[in-house]
Amino acid sequence: MARRVMHEFASGYTPDEGAVDLPRLRRAFSELMERAAHAVLCDGYDLDDAEFERLIVCRYAGQAATRVIAAESLTDAERLFAPFHAAAAPPGAEPGPAGEVEIVGLRVQVVADPDMPFGGSYGRGD
Repeated sequence: MARRVMHEFASGYTPDEGAVDLPRLRRAFSELMERAAHAVLCDGYDLDDAEFERLIVCRYAGQAATRVIAAESLTDAERLFAPFHAAAAPPGAEPGPAGEVEIVGLRVQVVADPDMPFGGSYGRGD
């Protein structure tokens, strides 16, 4: 089933010094989620009508090449970065000796099934 991004909210994220600061990450995502929820409500829909995806833009520490992964866990850094480590390295990137991963950006997307009416100017019979 194809899905369509209805809204996207993004924010840069200054990499943490050393280990990822999970409380800081949760606060940053909370702000983006509030903006996304507001957009859904402004479209005239209930929050239950929308699906929200949290994504992080990350890279090996000090590298330029990035990869976008789903932020499935915001309580454990090892689980958070597992999809990054499971995927092939981004083109042009090589892990450093410690293999540290840093976050450089955050995204929250509101997605919907295009066959179901949802939000904004898409699928709404005014």
